[in-house]
Amino acid sequence: MVNIDTVYQKVLAIANKEQRGYITPQEFNLLANKAQMEIFEQYFVDEDKFRRTASNDTVYSDNADKIREKIDNFEKFEEFVNMSNGGGIGILPDHYRIGNLTYRPSTVAYTIDKVDQNEIRYVLGSNILSPTETRPIYTRFSITQDDKDGRERRVQIYPTTIVDNVFCNYIAKPSDPKWAHVVVNEQALYDSSRAVHFELHGSEEESLVNRILQLAGVIVEDQQLQQSALVDRQLELQQKNS
Repeated sequence: MVNIDTVYQKVLAIANKEQRGYITPQEFNLLANKAQMEIFEQYFVDEDKFRRTASNDTVYSDNADKIREKIDNFEKFEEFVNMSNGGGIGILPDHYRIGNLTYRPSTVAYTIDKVDQNEIRYVLGSNILSPTETRPIYTRFSITQDDKDGRERRVQIYPTTIVDNVFCNYIAKPSDPKWAHVVVNEQALYDSSRAVHFELHGSEEESLVNRILQLAGVIVEDQQLQQSALVDRQLELQQKNS
C-alpha cells in the first residue's frame, strides 16, 4: 500500500515549485487513478517480457519474481461465482483478469475448461467432446446492447444443469484511490477517515509521484514539469530493468 496523502503532498510540492500551478484534489484523484492503472497494467507486460528471457539470464528471472510479488497482492482464490440466474449462467466477480473456474459439487473439484464461442457449437454437438458435470466447459457471452448489469462478466457453463458450487480464481483491479478532504476556511484539509490509499506495492511510491507529475504537466501546461517527470520515470525504469 502507498499512502495517498504522502503522494499528494510530494506532487504538490514539486508542481507548485516556482509557481508552476496548483493541482486540485479532484484533478489529483483522476490523475492518481490513471497513474495507478498504468503502472498496474505494466506489471503484466513486464512479467511476460522477463519470463520469456528468464531462461537466458537469472537477472531477468529475479525481475520476473519481483513483478510477480507485486501482482500476488491482487490474486483472489476460490471466489464464489453467482449462478442465481439459472440455466448455467454465471456472473463472475469484478476482476481485471480471470483465472481458473472450478465446479465443486462435493469434496471433488472439476476444472471448467474455457471454449471459444466460435467452437462451442462444434463441442456441444460432438459425442466425444460434449461436456458433462465431471468434464464441464464454459464460454464468455457475447455483449449485446440490451445486456446491462454484469454484461462483461457473464459466462455460460455447460452442461446447463450446473447451477451452483462454481468458483473462480482471478486478479482483482486496484480500488480507485481517493484523496478525501473537507473544506475549512476555503482550504482543503485531508480527511484520513474517508481516504482510499493506493493498493500498489509500497515500492511504487516514487513511480506514482513521477507518473502523476507527468500527467499533471498537461493540465498546468508546463512542458518543463512534464519533461522532468518523464526523465525521472525513465531513470527509474532503467534501474528496475538493470
